[in-house]
Amino acid sequence: MPPEHGPWFSSWRRNRLFGWVGLSWGVMLGGSFVGALIAGITSGTALAFSALLYAPLAYIALRLGRGCLRAGVGITKGHVVIHGPWRDSSFALEAVEGFTTGIHPVDAGGVFLKLSNGQAIPIWALASEGLIGNAERNAAKWETTAGGLNEVLARSRRGPTRHP
Repeated sequence: MPPEHGPWFSSWRRNRLFGWVGLSWGVMLGGSFVGALIAGITSGTALAFSALLYAPLAYIALRLGRGCLRAGVGITKGHVVIHGPWRDSSFALEAVEGFTTGIHPVDAGGVFLKLSNGQAIPIWALASEGLIGNAERNAAKWETTAGGLNEVLARSRRGPTRHP
């Protein structure tokens, strides 16, 4: 996220790993699509039809890879923006209570955005995979990140400071 939009938080190592794996699979499946399509055109329609299977799979893998690379949390002047691998969400600052840690639905410890209505939104870019027994320990690792996000959120609510 560009600096003029405010602070940006994400787990760069996790994002790069999942992003590059997704992009690599997309390129491989895209190459398989082109290869099967060329072979199908020159030797028969059966391979051309199998190429139709590779096209959507390549698109899904490329979309996932791109989404993982850009995943994160941004705090702007009036909103908290969450970019996930598949979709983006934006919440007004008035609707946001703060950030907390916990166990994500897929049993990964990480950071949640807590809304005023009590709903907790898991943030994919700020989570750690692990075994079932490690979820609490992984959640505890994110305490400093949640604290930093809460500080930035408080500063964003106060607005810019003016110096005489």
